[in-house]
Amino acid sequence: MSEERSESEGDRLRDEAVAKVDKNANVVWKLIADYVLKELHERQFKITADDVCFEMEDRFPDVTTHEPRAFGPVFLRAKSAGLIVPTGRYIKSMRPQGHSRPMRVWLSTHWDTAGEY
Repeated sequence: MSEERSESEGDRLRDEAVAKVDKNANVVWKLIADYVLKELHERQFKITADDVCFEMEDRFPDVTTHEPRAFGPVFLRAKSAGLIVPTGRYIKSMRPQGHSRPMRVWLSTHWDTAGEY
């Protein structure tokens, strides 16, 4: 019983944190991040937060937000829109600021990916 309660409480706290970071993110940054992820969805089979970040740094270097955790809501919106699905696989971040942290690999639903990854 307490395990269910703590899991539910953990989910609630996670959802609150995601909502808070999304609310505080730069609105222009969010629009561009959503746009870039959608473009990558049409160009790439696999997508990571590094892919979106590198693309944004190259194309929109002056657009920033308060912290990198703002990428979480970007990916959750894309998942809810049916653009990407999680693979259950992780790779190390290539960005120095990422400190080699594990980063989820997502699959684009634009491609026929059944059984390929």
